[in-house]
Amino acid sequence: MKNRKKNDITIDPEHEENYASMIEDLAEAVTEEIDHEKNEAIEPFEQYVLKVRGRMHTDIKAFRSRFAKGYSVLLDELVRDQKAHNPPN
Repeated sequence: MKNRKKNDITIDPEHEENYASMIEDLAEAVTEEIDHEKNEAIEPFEQYVLKVRGRMHTDIKAFRSRFAKGYSVLLDELVRDQKAHNPPN
């Protein structure tokens, strides 16, 4: 498999799969701890679990995307700063 690039950061497909697995494990742990009887009258537990999992995936993906973008911006700024302080001869 080919490595993908996100915001100029190379992501190994194996790490991508491990990351997805970790998110799913986290979602599983969180939903196991939820007291489903509290929400049973409002909505079915299975539906609530799906909603919580979806939010976790979305929030973690958004964080990851913003983090990568911020990292890329910082790298660009460091390059600009280095060029400004060390002009080519």
